[in-house]
Amino acid sequence: QHYSRGAEHSAPYRISERDSSHQSGAPWRQVPDQNPSQETPTKKQWRRKRTVFSPDEMAILIQYYDQHKFLNPALKAEILSKIDVPGNVLVMWFQNRRAKD
Repeated sequence: QHYSRGAEHSAPYRISERDSSHQSGAPWRQVPDQNPSQETPTKKQWRRKRTVFSPDEMAILIQYYDQHKFLNPALKAEILSKIDVPGNVLVMWFQNRRAKD
């Protein structure tokens, strides 16, 4: 899926339907129903649900993090081939993990 901003820069992120190749039903790929009575959706309608990693996914992430504190494009692609999360979630996980250390 492709995450894009609305027409205004202050609009919250929302998921575009441009790439439908990955349809696993994961929470970050679900778009809540819009309320037809409102012209602009509320912030809560577009909020991405928190990603919960399985113990196996966490083990993979920690293993890679112990070897590489920073992602590069090749490493990112390698990790994404092993776990099913969007790229921006992976980048955010590494950023948060560095902040935690």
